[in-house]
Amino acid sequence: MTSKRLFFKCMREDLRHKVWMLALSVLGNFLALPIAYLIVLSNMRFSVENAEYANEVFIGTVLSFVTTYTTILGGIIAIAGAFIVGLFGFRYVFHKNMVDTWHSLPIKRSTLFGACYINGFLIWFVPFLINMLFTICLSAGELYRRGGMEAMTALFKAAAISACGLIVSFLLIYNLVLVAVMLSGNVLNTLVSFAVIGTGVILVYGLIFLFMQSYMDTFYTNAISFEKAIYASPLVSAVYVLYSRCKTELSGFAVASCINLAVAVILGVVSWCLYQKRASELAEQGIKNHIASFLMKLISSVAAGMAGWLIFTMITDRWNSCTWGVFGNALSSVLCFGVMDIIFNMDFKAFFAHKTWILLSAAVSIIICFSFWADWYGYDSYLPKQENIAKMSLYCDEYDNRSYHRDSEKPLENMQLQDTQKIYDFLQTAVQHTLSEESDVQYKSGMGNSYDRFAVKVTLKNGKTYYRQYHIYSKDAPVVTSLLAQQEYTDNVYKLKEEDIERCTDFVINSRNMVEDVDNPEIIRSICNAYNQDLLENPLGVMLGDGRLLAQINLYRNVRPGRIYLEVYEGMENTIKALQTAGYEECTKPMEASEIEYITLGNGYRYEKEMPASFDFEQEARLHYGVYLEEASEEKSMQPDSEVKCYDYDNAGEEILVKITAPDEIEELLMLLHYEGASGDYSALRKNFVGDINIVDKYGVSYSVYIKEGELPEKYIQKFGELQKARQK
Repeated sequence: MTSKRLFFKCMREDLRHKVWMLALSVLGNFLALPIAYLIVLSNMRFSVENAEYANEVFIGTVLSFVTTYTTILGGIIAIAGAFIVGLFGFRYVFHKNMVDTWHSLPIKRSTLFGACYINGFLIWFVPFLINMLFTICLSAGELYRRGGMEAMTALFKAAAISACGLIVSFLLIYNLVLVAVMLSGNVLNTLVSFAVIGTGVILVYGLIFLFMQSYMDTFYTNAISFEKAIYASPLVSAVYVLYSRCKTELSGFAVASCINLAVAVILGVVSWCLYQKRASELAEQGIKNHIASFLMKLISSVAAGMAGWLIFTMITDRWNSCTWGVFGNALSSVLCFGVMDIIFNMDFKAFFAHKTWILLSAAVSIIICFSFWADWYGYDSYLPKQENIAKMSLYCDEYDNRSYHRDSEKPLENMQLQDTQKIYDFLQTAVQHTLSEESDVQYKSGMGNSYDRFAVKVTLKNGKTYYRQYHIYSKDAPVVTSLLAQQEYTDNVYKLKEEDIERCTDFVINSRNMVEDVDNPEIIRSICNAYNQDLLENPLGVMLGDGRLLAQINLYRNVRPGRIYLEVYEGMENTIKALQTAGYEECTKPMEASEIEYITLGNGYRYEKEMPASFDFEQEARLHYGVYLEEASEEKSMQPDSEVKCYDYDNAGEEILVKITAPDEIEELLMLLHYEGASGDYSALRKNFVGDINIVDKYGVSYSVYIKEGELPEKYIQKFGELQKARQK
């Protein structure tokens, strides 16, 4: 005969055995809430002379404490408390004498479970609630005086939201621990089960991510989100709930809390069902649930094998890394399966109890690793048919306003290029490069980087989408520029939108070593509108540089990212006209030969004073300026920038300089020189900007200027050889 009237008596009796947990909970919450609040309050600094500012500081500090400090410090106590009460709240199930005593009580198993379960929750929640209310009381009077009912309402709202997040986080860990407890016969098995169930899904997800990153050449990492995998890993998700609360976006926190609350409820129901069917004989044993045991061992073994493959391939040479990968995989997989068998059976002989399953799990893990290593999925070679393509977006940080889009996902999600012929030509070219494994150096050809990384998002007509990251070389300029020139691309990546113009507070113009700081909103708007007009009329001229680079404009915004770079080239007539109208004609006007006394060409280094006879001035200049002899261009391009040791300027000798004084040569060079170095010159479609060139005008003022790699005429390179001969004489 059982009686429901014994429920509260059972709770009191159970609580009597858990007083030590209650004491820890009271102490932890007291330190994390009121004591921490008083410490934060004592550290506040504000001017008593400015009452309005002091009120803002106090109100902001109190609300920040309830939102952030309470979530973090209270979350630590909640997670630790959930683990302790979950692990020791049903400690009687781990001891044969205790479990027989408890199960002989005249009360149903479900009632006994409910009494212990509620006690575990209340042991944490009641001290937390009391200390939270005490903390609010400490600040309520002063807060009301400084902010009135509006501040009080904000305080109670923030406290309630934080409490909800802590409850969800507590329940996730609490119920997860109970599932592990009900599966296990001792603490060791509980800890192992807790770790596997709590992190297993996200661990496997992370390993797959690492394999994709290691072996898929076109894998685009930014397209992968761990957020969904987190929900299947309660141990990680409990921390994520607290993290989302600390953010200002309540909508994201609400979604995370609801999903995790549902997961917590499911775990609670599972733990209750497992307790109902739990045999008393399981006490002091391992895990007798064969399905749960097998799944945990299999997942752990496969994951351990994949991790072993990665570790051994990373610490060995590339030529034999696959062999070591198989060894590391097999070793890790077998050890993991065997050790877990020992733990789950509490018997060392159980290491080889399931030889067949050990071999199968190792084989499965090796096959998975090989599938990534050899790309059995055809991931890198995938090319949809042209008629199946609906649209595409692409992005490369070398072709934007620099710092305009810190997040490359934004233009990828907003852009919709729909010319399927141009899209297909681009994808076909990119996939061919991946299949042929072309050399990076082979296609440098005097340009900037040997290749650019373009992230793409392709949408098919059936609604499916996929992301890739392709290498595009300088020889691919026609298929790339046909997409970059489209208005859809420039509108999403280059065009200055109205909200960006409104948020610009000031800007700086850099030209000829001069800096002009401007904070006039009307001038900012006129220049931005002119830049957009140039972009509309000649998008490739703006992106790739049409003519000499005359100046750079750095726009500063009052939001993050705060800076936008605009480069003013000779062909940007509208922007130049706007700058001239605003009174900055000097920044847009190329220098004339009549203004110049001489031009010096350097080779980028300072060398020791006594140089070896074999040192070749001309060769070093050729390497520096990218002017290679035609018959040896490939050999030269693959050499490092310099084989001669470069010294610190403080301790170095004289710099090697060629001085150009002839008027006709100055006139010739002026047409090739840029008055600023482009911020985005290291790209496959643009030549690098080479420095170490100076102009000295008639008044003795020196200006640093630049030239594009490979554009310095051969006769000036030969002057370095003539200089060497003159020195040797």
